[in-house]
Amino acid sequence: MTAKLKPVPEYQEFKSYKDVDLATQWRWPNFTPEEIACRGTGKLVIHAKAMDKLQHLRTLVGKPLILNSAYRSPEHNKAVGGEANSYHMAKRTYDGEGVMAFDVSMSNHEPYAFWELAKKAGFRGCGHYPLTKDGRRNFMHIDNGPARSWNLGGLFPKPSEKPADAPKRFDSEPVKPALVEMLMKPEVAVPVGTLLAGTGVTQAVQDPTNPIAWVIAAGLFIAVVVAAVYVIRRLIDKSKTTVKGESD
Repeated sequence: MTAKLKPVPEYQEFKSYKDVDLATQWRWPNFTPEEIACRGTGKLVIHAKAMDKLQHLRTLVGKPLILNSAYRSPEHNKAVGGEANSYHMAKRTYDGEGVMAFDVSMSNHEPYAFWELAKKAGFRGCGHYPLTKDGRRNFMHIDNGPARSWNLGGLFPKPSEKPADAPKRFDSEPVKPALVEMLMKPEVAVPVGTLLAGTGVTQAVQDPTNPIAWVIAAGLFIAVVVAAVYVIRRLIDKSKTTVKGESD
């Protein structure tokens, strides 16, 4: 896994992520020092082998890993209510390796498939933090410490536990057409407009001074315009529905 990576020190500590020399001290192309650094202080401590596992996981997943938290300085860890010996502080070792922890958002991952790939990448610790009703959490904690698992607020729901009749992500509920929209349809507007126009033209020929007859005769023109607008709207709406998903 690390054979093709350029050599960097196994342990590195920086007062600020801005002090990292990307040419000689960084070998993880899908991550930046700022992403890994402490959110509260900007300090950065890394263990190269743990970072190699994170990069390997990113390669296996094939799409971005959104990190809610990685390294935490002791003071920031205390401020956010972290465990006293949290692996986020990168102060401990296990099985001869320095341990790091990463909280990865599940907004663009299926949690159980993600964890299977995380294990392949060498992670052993797993914490479930599913989405709360008020929109918080929704991340998975992973680390290269000892094998264990826990949860806060329950486990993520498994795909098999989701309702079978749940609507697809991009499906929308059919909406009954309003009366105005129904009248705008070509199959309604054109015949009605033609009928009105025919009646108006007949009366207008019989009595050229009758303004009402000419108003009715204008129905043909209005019907054609309405039908054209409706067709254009449908073409625009159809072009919008060709988008199947969101990009990374």
